[in-house]
Amino acid sequence: MKQIFTFVPAFALTLSLAAQNTYTATYAGGDIQSDITFTALPGNSSCPAQLTVNVPAGETIDSAVVDYTYFSSLAGFGSPAMQRSQLRCITTGQAETQLAIAVNPGLTLANYHRTVTIANGLSTGPVTFEMHAGNTGLLGGPCTSLHTINNNTWTITVHTSGGTTGLPAAGPDDVKLWIDGMEQLRGAGLATGPITVNVHDAMGRLVVQRTTEPTNGAFELALPETPIGVLLVLVEQGNTRIERRLIR
Repeated sequence: MKQIFTFVPAFALTLSLAAQNTYTATYAGGDIQSDITFTALPGNSSCPAQLTVNVPAGETIDSAVVDYTYFSSLAGFGSPAMQRSQLRCITTGQAETQLAIAVNPGLTLANYHRTVTIANGLSTGPVTFEMHAGNTGLLGGPCTSLHTINNNTWTITVHTSGGTTGLPAAGPDDVKLWIDGMEQLRGAGLATGPITVNVHDAMGRLVVQRTTEPTNGAFELALPETPIGVLLVLVEQGNTRIERRLIR
């Protein structure tokens, strides 16, 4: 059942400017070979590659955008449909919970692009990611060159907010955040006191930053017409940081 809360004009939302930085690194250590034994989770590639993004200490990571091109050789009877890959964050110990597969690939190449949250909340400085590539082919073996992530195509762009909040990355389970009718972001279950709401698009770009105070633990704010798709919503209140990924 949809919950409805009344917006009180006395608590008008105020817009403030975002303080967000980006830091990018590209892997240039050669083609990243894939492992024919790495086709499902849990599992590992026997030939992973690591990439470190130099983020200044004190800046809190809000999201990371990963891009790469994966090649499958026709000579080895390969196809991008065989490609599997997973990104892990060595610094936080977190990893993607599902293997990435090709979407709308070409004959031999597939381009990958997604936003990950496995480094979110980190504010200690440089962050190291690890790429695990696998394939479901019948030829080759561990560390085969029949399916490889092309050199100089694996790029990670980290989005940060200037200055650490010192707050935990995850909020209490009883706090609810949802999008109502494509136009309103609503929240419930919050404590008394002002909150700051930050909304990022799938690329990690800040699209809304507002400050308000909940009424009876609830709030609502109007969203801009764009973006459409996955939104990363961060709500900070006192010593609590609530993070949710919502689909619009």
